[in-house]
Amino acid sequence: MSLLQAINPFKRSYNEQRRSLREAVNFPAWIAVGKGTVVLPCMVVDVSEHGARIEIAGPAGLPDEFYLYLTQDGSRRRRCQVAWRSEMQIGVSYAGPVEVRAPAN
Repeated sequence: MSLLQAINPFKRSYNEQRRSLREAVNFPAWIAVGKGTVVLPCMVVDVSEHGARIEIAGPAGLPDEFYLYLTQDGSRRRRCQVAWRSEMQIGVSYAGPVEVRAPAN
């Protein structure tokens, strides 16, 4: 049995565990951890119906919940909960729908 054949059954079962398919996107976003705090730049790498994978420098210091700003002015945002962390990335699940509000002046 080749290595590819050995990996493929695992890969299929791993993908089947996902609740929805991921789509690669690579777009800039910002993380806000609380009112009046610094907004941290990040990159959304891929998204699904239930969550996203985000690249950010130093994700270890982030709280378990935060707002992901989809626009720089924060007029489109989504509350997220950290599902996993690595050295430069986090996986999040959405903790609410996209919120749309008037841009801050």
